[in-house]
Amino acid sequence: MDFGKLLKKARLSAGLTQKELGDKMGISASMVGQYETGQRNPKPETIVRFANALGTDFFSLGDISYISPSLNKSLPALFKLMQFLDDKVNGVDVSLSEEDRAQIIEGVELLKKSETEFENSEFLNDCLKKSYYSYFDHLNFRGKRLAFEAVHNIYQDPKNREN
Repeated sequence: MDFGKLLKKARLSAGLTQKELGDKMGISASMVGQYETGQRNPKPETIVRFANALGTDFFSLGDISYISPSLNKSLPALFKLMQFLDDKVNGVDVSLSEEDRAQIIEGVELLKKSETEFENSEFLNDCLKKSYYSYFDHLNFRGKRLAFEAVHNIYQDPKNREN
């Protein structure tokens, strides 16, 4: 099921009109309608914002049916790690429970085994870009220079480049 249908279903289940959901999101009712009809395609962070506004989770709105069951199992850990890192970058005082740590470690191990599947996922690549840009934007000039040098060094190895 596509995002628009999932969004509309979640909105109706929450008992909200397009206007009420739009008000929660800080967008117009017509924009909500555009997402629901597929006239607009959401970025991963927009899906997260909709999920938060609807009191649901990302996975109920994102169509991840194309991802294998084993890889699907690692996604909650990946998003938990990304949220943790985003919070840290934004100065939010957060900590991980032992259960969270174990889940993230398990997720990272699954990611290592499924690298090709992730490489081919436009959605997950967009998530990584979003996180990278968010971190980069919070760096001072020295940090940005070091990040550039690190990315440049990684780029120099042909094994790290797309064909």
